[in-house]
Amino acid sequence: MADLKEAHLFPSLEAQQNHWYYRAKVRCLYDLLTPWLKKQQANIKLRGLDFGAGNGVMSKSLGCIINGVSIDWDLVDEAFVDSCQKEKLGFTNLQCVPSDQEYDLIIAIDVIEHIQKDCAALQLLRARVRPGGIVVVCVPAYEFLWSDHDRYLEHCRRYSPSRLIEVLNASGWDVEYKHPFLTLLFPIVLIQRLLTKPAKEPVSSLKIPKPWLNITLFIILEIERRLLRIIPALSRMPGLSIFVVARPFSN
Repeated sequence: MADLKEAHLFPSLEAQQNHWYYRAKVRCLYDLLTPWLKKQQANIKLRGLDFGAGNGVMSKSLGCIINGVSIDWDLVDEAFVDSCQKEKLGFTNLQCVPSDQEYDLIIAIDVIEHIQKDCAALQLLRARVRPGGIVVVCVPAYEFLWSDHDRYLEHCRRYSPSRLIEVLNASGWDVEYKHPFLTLLFPIVLIQRLLTKPAKEPVSSLKIPKPWLNITLFIILEIERRLLRIIPALSRMPGLSIFVVARPFSN
C-alpha cells in the first residue's frame, strides 16, 4: 500500500506521485496490466479494487481510464473490517473487502506483507474476483534484506519469489507472471543493508531527494523497465520487490 506511515513525508498526493519510487512503480504496474486490459471490451466499465489502498496513490495514479478501458475503483478502508474479520486475518488496522462486491481487477501493492495470515487475506480476495479477473500483488523481496525499514513499516515478513508463488497457489491463485522491481538498485541496497547495524528506533529508508537525484533515480528505473520489456529473461533477476499477476484456479 501507499504506506500511511510514509505518506506524511509528502506535502501533497501530487508530490508523492512525482517521487521517483512511486512514479516508477505505477509505470511498472501499468505495463503488467496492459496485456490483460487489451483483452477487455472498451465499452464496458470494469470494477477495480485497491486493496490496502492507504491514501490511494496507486489507483489514483493509474486513473479511471487505463489503455482505453474504464475502471471504477473501490479504495476500501477500515470501515469494512469488523472485529471478527480482524481476528481471522490477523490485522487490526488494515483494509478489507466489502462482502457484497465482486471485482474484475484487484491490486494489492505493498500490503500482504503487513498481514499475519497472508493466505487468509488472499483467499478473501479470491472469493471477490469475477470470472476472468486478475490480481496484481507486490511485496518486498527476500528475508535477507530485512532492515529497520521493515520494522518501521511493521512488516510481518519479506518474500522470496518461490514463497510468494507458494502462498498464492495455496490461496487459490494461479500465477501467470512474476516481475522484479528495483533490480538495478538491488546490489547497492544489499551492500548497504548488510553493513548497517539495527537502530534502537527504526526509521523509513524512503527519503525526499533533491530534484536532480529524483530525476536520475527515475531514469535508472525507466531503463530497468524498458530492459525487462525487451529482454523477458531479465525477469529472473532479483529485485527489492516482486510483482506477480495471478488468476483464480479453474474449478
